Amino acid sequence: MKCALPGCEVEFEPRKGGRPQRFCCSEHQSGGAKKRYWQKNRERISLERKLNRAPKPERLCARPGCGKEFVPVNRGDQIYCSEFCRTKIYRGTVRYKARAAAAQKRRNLRPARQEWVRVWRRRGMTDAVFLAIREAQDGCCAICQVPTDVLIPDHDHATGRERALLCRWCNLGLGHFKDDPIRLEAAIRYLGDHRQ
Repeated sequence: MKCALPGCEVEFEPRKGGRPQRFCCSEHQSGGAKKRYWQKNRERISLERKLNRAPKPERLCARPGCGKEFVPVNRGDQIYCSEFCRTKIYRGTVRYKARAAAAQKRRNLRPARQEWVRVWRRRGMTDAVFLAIREAQDGCCAICQVPTDVLIPDHDHATGRERALLCRWCNLGLGHFKDDPIRLEAAIRYLGDHRQ
């Protein structure tokens, strides 16, 4: 089929279905109006497109004292410019303060040694045995001899037998050296060689 625009000699295959196609392309269908409009208004259209591409601040942050302009990201209901502002407002609410006060109350009711009670009982050590060993060590770590409120029962990994009470760092140190005296002696030699 030949294009209906005067002067166009293009032969085309009309699309099937819908309205009958008389022109080879949409530009010819409008009679070249789009092209003429673009040529006449090129500068204005280019400027409008450039301005539309630049993000425009649409809102002011709702946090008192902030007042930054921002563009909402993915949500139309965003009223704060950042997570910082949102959190700051949330922490000032009555609901947050009530929850924080309740959590602090629960922490205060907990005995100071509660988290360590679990450790003693897991290894089969009763409170009486733990307190007797602690009294014998004068409340100090068996290795570093530093007095501390938090002492952990150390045990032999091969036999499971209790050894003594250690502070957290000494207990971790023994664990990292795999309870191996040879490694510990090598570490002592290493520190002696590199001492200034």
